[in-house]
Amino acid sequence: MKTLMSVCVLLLSLVMQPVYAQLGPREQVVNVVELLKTEIVANREFLSKDKAALRQKADEILSPLINFDNFAKNVMGKYYRRASKAQRLEFSTVTKQTLLNSYATALLEFDEDKVKILPLSPSKKKNKARVNMEFVTDAGSLVDIVFLMKLSKQNEWLLDNVIISGINFGLTFRKQFASMVQKNKNNIDLAIASWAKSLEKRAE
Repeated sequence: MKTLMSVCVLLLSLVMQPVYAQLGPREQVVNVVELLKTEIVANREFLSKDKAALRQKADEILSPLINFDNFAKNVMGKYYRRASKAQRLEFSTVTKQTLLNSYATALLEFDEDKVKILPLSPSKKKNKARVNMEFVTDAGSLVDIVFLMKLSKQNEWLLDNVIISGINFGLTFRKQFASMVQKNKNNIDLAIASWAKSLEKRAE
């Protein structure tokens, strides 16, 4: 279960690249799962000894799936407008680096045999889609995961949010960051530092 959470958090944390621009929403997710299998799990012995190479490989595979500028804006919420351009960039950079450093190792244990990506359900909006996935834990429990995908202005299907067993991660992150800003007396720089520490603790 911890590996699953790590993968999903990583999917919510990396910058966008236009590598998979022609893929549909479900194909985006399927492609990432296949690459995790062939590029990371298959090279587990080597990557486990080279953390820098592991982080780079994880970045290359996962980064095409999300518009990180949009993610940063959603997580920072109302504080995004108050933040300077430098603070927004710092938030994005800190989040990406911290998550890669904290969670990349968990990808070595990724087991694609425990993952089932369901057929794409019809959507009322042409620019939005829900990709449903099921994950079987080591204890045999079934976990429902929903990848909320959105079509960008560049006509790319990108990850917009993740819901795991009813828990909306985008909303949860926004509430947590807002709490950190308040605890740090509206000092966004201190809140960003607290945010980085909280991400590190998630991997412990």
